[in-house]
Formats: sequence, structure tokens, C-alpha cells
Amino acid sequence: MKIVATCRTLNEAANVARFVAGYGSFCDDVVIVDGWSEDDTRALARKAGAEVLLFQEKVQCAAGGVRNPHGRHINVCIRAAWTM
Repeated sequence: MKIVATCRTLNEAANVARFVAGYGSFCDDVVIVDGWSEDDTRALARKAGAEVLLFQEKVQCAAGGVRNPHGRHINVCIRAAWTM
């Protein structure tokens, strides 16, 4: 059996390397599904050894700005782990 850790992220540059290192110590793979971070989250995750996917969907908020639909973002994490 293969163990895969997944995490959805958004602007987590301060935490992502520690997450990858921690879970990478006992998981076979670590997958980060990023929701369009505006910092170095994706680059730092790759550098730490994670596979990084970019969540493609954004939704316009009524109050302005954009957000990621949480359920769909989580489903991408699950599918990524399933296919590893």
C-alpha cells in the first residue's frame, strides 16, 4: 500500500516546506494542490520534494476578489492521491 499526503494551499510559503518535510518523512508521496498562491508556495513545495499541481478553477466573490471552491479543490487533492 502506498501512503500519499495531500494538501490544498493558498499563500503558504511560510509553512509548506515544513509540511512537505514532516509528511515526506513517512509518506511515499506528498502532493500540494495550490490555489493560485501569490507568494513562493509552489516553488518552495517543489524544492522540498512535493509534486505540485495548480488548481485551475477560480470563482468571483460577490464581495469582490476571487476564491477557490473548497469542495472542488479538495476533490482535486483526492484524485491526485488516488492516481499517484
